Amino acid sequence: MKKHLLLAPLSSSLLLTLVTIHCAQGQVWDKREFFDFNDAAGKTFGTSNSAGWSNSGTLNSVWNFGVVTNALTNNAMATDGSGQMVINDARGQTFRKLPGAGTTNAAAGSSQYANPFTNGVYRLELNIVSWNFADAPSANNRLDFTLQTADAGNNVAGIRVNNVTNNVVRVQLIGSSLVTGNQTSFRNFNYGLVQNTPLSFAVEFDYENAIYRYYTNNVIFETFTNFGKAPLGTMVFSTANTWNSNNVVSIDSMGYYQQIPEPSAISLLLLGALGAGAWVLKRRKA
Repeated sequence: MKKHLLLAPLSSSLLLTLVTIHCAQGQVWDKREFFDFNDAAGKTFGTSNSAGWSNSGTLNSVWNFGVVTNALTNNAMATDGSGQMVINDARGQTFRKLPGAGTTNAAAGSSQYANPFTNGVYRLELNIVSWNFADAPSANNRLDFTLQTADAGNNVAGIRVNNVTNNVVRVQLIGSSLVTGNQTSFRNFNYGLVQNTPLSFAVEFDYENAIYRYYTNNVIFETFTNFGKAPLGTMVFSTANTWNSNNVVSIDSMGYYQQIPEPSAISLLLLGALGAGAWVLKRRKA
């Protein structure tokens, strides 16, 4: 007597179900470098994950420098213990890059990836809880969160929060365009000096199809077909030298993702066939 595994034929309805499941699946994204700010209160930039914010991304890189020393307090850019990073009492320029030189994923002598990324689909994201620029509104109170090239420091993608006038805070989404060469194209979104409604901004860019997209609150705002395909070399968080210590910005999370290709329809069908037929284990006479 021999045992044979027999797979039951798939019905047309089951086939349809499997294909529908595949087609209905959304895009799958992998956090590459990402900060959720679920750390204990008082954590800030760190040259290790234990010393600073925990990086939940699969690359798990660390920053080039730690505590912001040009601030009124050492907690000028720190977690509050409730899932947010709060910028408060920061003064003037802050400039932090990831990965830090000589650390995991980095080049030996510079704060950039040893092997810059030139293929795939990526998404830079900044999720803001609130801000208050009302105490000292002035031009160029600017915060930048960007992905840049390793060589010249040009923007591949960026999100800028800028107090441009005495009554306007402008969020600028930035992309690298063939039309403007090494310069960038952008779109502006204006808000008041005080913002208490959470906002989400993202820039998605696709090396394979030369496309980039701007998102506001997880909705596509605009798609471009002239992405310049500049290599992704480093992640940068900075404030301008005119940043005022009275500015308060609370951030829920920030970082970037890479899209994971979905499994093929054939793979899903084979998987479904195995699942549907596993129960048909029969004995046959030799």
